[in-house]
This record gives sequence, structure tokens and C-alpha cells, in this order.
Amino acid sequence: MGYGIEILSGNGNLQINSDYPDSGFIVTDKFSSTSTITYDRSKDLVFARPASGGGDVSAGLSSSTGTGNVTRTFQTTSGTSVNMEVIKGRFCSELTASTGYGLQIFNVDGDLAFDSGAYTGDGGFNVTEYVPKFQENGQGIVTDPITTDARKFVNMDTTVIDNSGEGFYTYYRWKDDGSNEGITFIQYFNITFELGTVASFLSNYNPIIIGEGGSV
Repeated sequence: MGYGIEILSGNGNLQINSDYPDSGFIVTDKFSSTSTITYDRSKDLVFARPASGGGDVSAGLSSSTGTGNVTRTFQTTSGTSVNMEVIKGRFCSELTASTGYGLQIFNVDGDLAFDSGAYTGDGGFNVTEYVPKFQENGQGIVTDPITTDARKFVNMDTTVIDNSGEGFYTYYRWKDDGSNEGITFIQYFNITFELGTVASFLSNYNPIIIGEGGSV
């Protein structure tokens, strides 16, 4: 970058760059255990992990065609609800600048890149893994996880559990039970032939973001 301010995390990931307003991610809400989440699909990012560790949990969000505020349920492929720990947030460019004491960073166009006044005590979020689209084959092979730390959070808005018709599923598996631990990505749809039903797996058509919650 030229003139401005840039802040990196301890592992070298970009946290704030005044040239890019979407580099300042602010946690706006946090839930220790919930089976549903209400959010604005055009503004919010939703990260989640199983509310309890030490298990083998697969979960995605219920199907929704809404584009604004929606309420979706964390559930298994059979439709059973799952309790998840959730971090919800927005990029600073989607927020109105706060007033009072604190630190605000704007880029040359006047876009808000960071605002310390937007933090409400729910901590921060640090990206530890980023997978570009079409890099995961969707089969969820437990011996080849995206990360071996099954207590990390994953972006969930792009997941879907759709049991209509023959079924379409995009979800994650958190395996934290002492064997082949890690997080894997699964995406497939069912095809029914005369002799039975088979799953056709698909690679991730959206990027995958994995990270950790923590202090600001």
C-alpha cells in the first residue's frame, strides 16, 4: 500500500488496510448456543461451530431464498436442529460511523475502514484459513481436512440443507472426537435411478473462511 495504515494479525493475515474498507471486520453479536440465526444476507457474515466440543457434528443452514433479513436453522441433513456457537459481524463499510471516543480509519474516498466504537464487547475475529472456490471436492474426506482444529468457526451463509425433491446439501463436519480430527466440507445432490439413489459431489463454488474468535 502507499500512504495509510495497515494492521496484520500475528499469523500475517490482513486485519485492517485503509485502502480497502472491507478489511475491517466488526463482530456485532455473539451467541454461545443457538439453533437459529437471524441476519441480513446482504450485509452480515455468520460464522459458527458446534456449541459443545468433543463430538462429531455435521451441520448447515436451512434452505432460504430470501435476500434481506432471514431467519435460518442450523440442522443436519435429516432436518434435526443443532445448537451452535455463533459469531455474527459486518465489514466497517456496512456500518455507520460511531460518535464519541475511539479510533476511526477512513480511506481516501471517505469510506469507513475501521471504527473502534463499533465494538460492543463481543470480541474480534481472526481468519486462519481461506480456501478459494473450486478447491475442495465436496466429499468431506476425514483424512484430508481443511484444518485439524475442529473448534474453529466456519462461514455458514453459503451452506444449505434442502430436503425438497431429491435433496441438495452444502454443510461442514466438525470432527472433534479423538480420531481424524478436523473440519471438512461436503456438498452434493442426490440423483435417483431405477436401481437406487446416488450422491453427486460438487466442489465449493464459494470461498471457505475459517477462523477464531477472541479479544480485539
